[in-house]
Amino acid sequence: MMRILILGYNGLLASTFINFIKTKNIDYYSISRIQNKNKRNYFLGNFSNFKKLRDLIVKINPSHVVNCVGI
Repeated sequence: MMRILILGYNGLLASTFINFIKTKNIDYYSISRIQNKNKRNYFLGNFSNFKKLRDLIVKINPSHVVNCVGI
């Protein structure tokens, strides 16, 4: 089964992409720097924290990663 990890959950690109994959019944998770109540979203705070980012990616174990992080 396809499992997608989306980096940068709160942006326009990520929101549009999530709405699309929801219609396809694809399993997805996201990482963002803003906390929210979505149980599929993991809070990172700072994407420069590479150790925590790596640990979250290993925990989620995605088949695909989509980077929607803005600078």
